[in-house]
Amino acid sequence: MQRWTVVFAAVSMCACSSPSFDLADEDEDAASGESGETTHETSGSIDAGTDTSPSEDSAVLGDTAAPLDTLVTETLVPTDALPPTDTHPTDTLASDTFVPDTYMPDTYVADTYVPICSVPGKCDDGNACTTDGCNSSGGCMSVVVDKDGDLASPKSLGACGTDCNDSDSNAKPGQLKFFSTPQSGTGGYDYDCNGTEEILNKTLGYCYYDDKGFCVFSPGFITTAPKCGETKLYASTCTLVGEGCYAGGDMITQSCR
Repeated sequence: MQRWTVVFAAVSMCACSSPSFDLADEDEDAASGESGETTHETSGSIDAGTDTSPSEDSAVLGDTAAPLDTLVTETLVPTDALPPTDTHPTDTLASDTFVPDTYMPDTYVADTYVPICSVPGKCDDGNACTTDGCNSSGGCMSVVVDKDGDLASPKSLGACGTDCNDSDSNAKPGQLKFFSTPQSGTGGYDYDCNGTEEILNKTLGYCYYDDKGFCVFSPGFITTAPKCGETKLYASTCTLVGEGCYAGGDMITQSCR
């Protein structure tokens, strides 16, 4: 069996051409037990024992060995000169742009809470005779318009009002009492607010001398009853004096409602 060994000597990459080598055949006698040392014959003189393996500084390119130091290794850019692969490094992220302290829960002030009853129209009960507002709990409250405290609203507010004089607590619908003095504020005697002045004492009396020489008598106001607030004699007696009769009694001021 024949083995072919090719040895290239490292030479500089110059204008020189590479030396040629003649390869000698090497016979290997397996039966002889020889050490199998190989001899090389070249056209140049290469001493036995000299390392003829390619130099570590050379690369085998076809028949030409180029020294590694002739390669332009300096064209490689150092790692620290390369731009960062992370175009958004962590330290450049504006992670602090969200500032939790900018949320201020104290901007809600309890005192600025506006109760619903203070919102215009929210507590309007549709009744013109009530004043709508807030109670102590912030809820709606409707109060009857009643200046004089007789639990009746003035007629001036519309159909809901029945009080003919909200300045006098004696003047109100359903009043049963009679009064001899006019109402305060507006005057008049319509205390029951029914639109008319009702006289308390309408009783008419008489006291006269008849043709038989006697007094004819009936208690009451003689001839006509006084008007509201007027004062007149209310005859309670009739006395014969000579040929005449004279009424006696008390002066009464007419009361009305």
